[in-house]
Amino acid sequence: MPSSPTPPPIDRTALAVAAFGSVLAVVVAVQAPALVPALSVGLAVWAAVYLFLRL
Repeated sequence: MPSSPTPPPIDRTALAVAAFGSVLAVVVAVQAPALVPALSVGLAVWAAVYLFLRL
């Protein structure tokens, strides 16, 4: 009976980082609502740099 190959382990690092970042953003938004625009700009800059480096 041939054994089927085991699937590679799922890397959940990206999911964990995204969840942690989301929780941190919510905590900051609740504790200091004035920082929400700064967080939005920071996220936009990070996304632009990420896309630039990816190209």
